Amino acid sequence: MAIVVDTSVVIAVTSNEPNKGRLIELTLGEEFIAPVTLPWEFGNAISAMFKQKRISLSQGLELIAQFRKISIRLANVDMENAIRLAASLNIYAYDAYVIQCARQENSRLLTLDGGLKEAAKKAGIEVMEVTSMTTYTDEQARQQLDAVLKTATRHGEVRIKAKDVQEYALRPVTSNQSPLDIPGVDIQLSAQEIVGFVREVRDR
Repeated sequence: MAIVVDTSVVIAVTSNEPNKGRLIELTLGEEFIAPVTLPWEFGNAISAMFKQKRISLSQGLELIAQFRKISIRLANVDMENAIRLAASLNIYAYDAYVIQCARQENSRLLTLDGGLKEAAKKAGIEVMEVTSMTTYTDEQARQQLDAVLKTATRHGEVRIKAKDVQEYALRPVTSNQSPLDIPGVDIQLSAQEIVGFVREVRDR
């Protein structure tokens, strides 16, 4: 099943935000989808960074170059249904486009935006959580194997700690690459800043 990603995820990986490694782990072997509006929202977020003098023009252009390395299928979204979502969930159209994309593609959603996560959950969309690694003891792993495997499938990886304190990683077998595994640009953005830039555009 493909994953719908939003602008916050794309900015996080292109700017080497601290969550990048976890985002890559979660998406090994996956395919990405996004609404056709993604490139324009990405560009708008970059312009918001310019206005706040957070990045230079050369850094903005390099972010765009890195963005173009990510393989994302851009999907047309049913606008009428998106607007219905916007009205029922009291959200902006850009958020509704992302949720409608996940709904019509029957896909999970990956975002760093807490507001979008909550709205998507209300709409019945499965949201992938970008959380710290789940760790089980070896005894828990033996007793709760089904739960451990489900967690590994849902989050991409779990850790199992043996009695000798050695940790082991358990992850589903997939291809060993993520579309998000790109060089990126080191501009020291936090997840909170990224969501703020995206929100500045969406909230207009």
